[in-house]
Amino acid sequence: MKELSPFHVARYSELSFFAQIRYGPVIGCVKLSILLMLKRILFTRGFRIATYFVMLIAFCWTLMPVLVALLVCSPTESSGIGDTWRSGLFTL
Repeated sequence: MKELSPFHVARYSELSFFAQIRYGPVIGCVKLSILLMLKRILFTRGFRIATYFVMLIAFCWTLMPVLVALLVCSPTESSGIGDTWRSGLFTL
């Protein structure tokens, strides 16, 4: 098998990084939308309180993958992402 060029390794690292950041919010929005639908259908007081509690847990669980991806202990320069950030390819 042929070796990948540094450009392709950096590109794969960038796409993997951004996919990891997007995964948590997408799954979290699905969970929250299902909970909101159930809250609307089953409108007893006890179920509403339980739904709000589970929604809080789902929201925290949604933030976890994003924070893990951003605060991981390996520097972005070692994965090739730091060069593209400095070059202005992904400026905010």
